[in-house]
Amino acid sequence: MIDNSWKLIGDSDPYYGVLTTENFKTKNLNENSITEFYDTGYDHVKAVTNRLKSGLNLPSDQKFDNVLDFGCGTGRLVIPFAEQSKKVTGVDISEGMLKEAAVHIKKKGLTNISLLQIDDVVTYQFRDTYDLVHTYIVLQHINENYGYEIINKLASIIKPGGFGIVHLLFDGNMSKKSRIVLTLKRKYKWFNQLTNIVNGRPINRPFMQMNYYNLNKVFKILYSNNVGDIFTEMINHEGFLGVIMYFQKKTN
Repeated sequence: MIDNSWKLIGDSDPYYGVLTTENFKTKNLNENSITEFYDTGYDHVKAVTNRLKSGLNLPSDQKFDNVLDFGCGTGRLVIPFAEQSKKVTGVDISEGMLKEAAVHIKKKGLTNISLLQIDDVVTYQFRDTYDLVHTYIVLQHINENYGYEIINKLASIIKPGGFGIVHLLFDGNMSKKSRIVLTLKRKYKWFNQLTNIVNGRPINRPFMQMNYYNLNKVFKILYSNNVGDIFTEMINHEGFLGVIMYFQKKTN
């Protein structure tokens, strides 16, 4: 199930759609907040690269030849990846977010980044394989049944010996009331419009899904794609319980 609401979010609130903090809303953006937004990307890339080095014995001086960032949005992570890799591809469904990414990539003078607008990554035929495939704070916003297909696709395009970094949610410390509200907003467009009005938001602002994944299914998908070594990092973000999976495919 492809969710086109991200195209609308990308056109209206591209930065807030990536990081839901008030100062990243379009109405609050300024030079300082945009700089802060992109600085968080450098922090993230440094952190996940260090974890690959410590957990999966990635050589300290290794540079990736070909990186893919799925759900790249406004390029918050493709830019720092590109500064330590030979080639980076950013994939997103939102043309609005990719336009913002292109502006900042040009400002940085980076020429080793390709941006792809793809509606359905599962059926898309990639020409390359990658030695690192990464996705962060993306899959939770995608219907989990479609998300499992995406994870399978992403794992399939990692070259033998290459690495993957996948972030997803598996549970949440939410009240029963909050779970019911989220379910109704996901199921009924009119209910989401009603809550938008109550909370002073534009009536047609799309519902930002928060979906949970069955980790057994995810492990089976990775196993079927010849993944060997794997380790996980547990995350608790405002009551949403998540995990970042770091893994390496076997060489044969």
